[in-house]
Amino acid sequence: MVNRRIKLQQQRQLRAQLVLTATKPDIQADIALKRLVQRGLRRLQASGNAVVTAEQVARDLGYYLFCHHYTMPRAAYELLAVAQTIQVPDTPIVPML
Repeated sequence: MVNRRIKLQQQRQLRAQLVLTATKPDIQADIALKRLVQRGLRRLQASGNAVVTAEQVARDLGYYLFCHHYTMPRAAYELLAVAQTIQVPDTPIVPML
C-alpha cells in the first residue's frame, strides 16, 4: 500500500515537472530539449514507471549538458533535479572487509 502510494506520488511529480518544463519558452525554443521533454512524457505515459523514465531523462539531460558545454536553461536544471530525486529503492550495502 505504502509502496504503491510512493510510486503514484513519484509518477505525478515527474509528470507535473515534465509538463511544466514543456511550457517554458526556453525549452520550446531549443529543439533538442523540446524533444527530450516530449520523449519523457511519452515514455512515462506508455510505461507508467517513473523510476525508469526519470533515469532516462537524467541521462539525456546529462548528455545534453556535455554536448552544450554545461549550459542549459533553468527549467531543464529543475527537471534534472526532480528526476534525480526519484531513485531506485536502496539496495543493501555490503560492507568491505
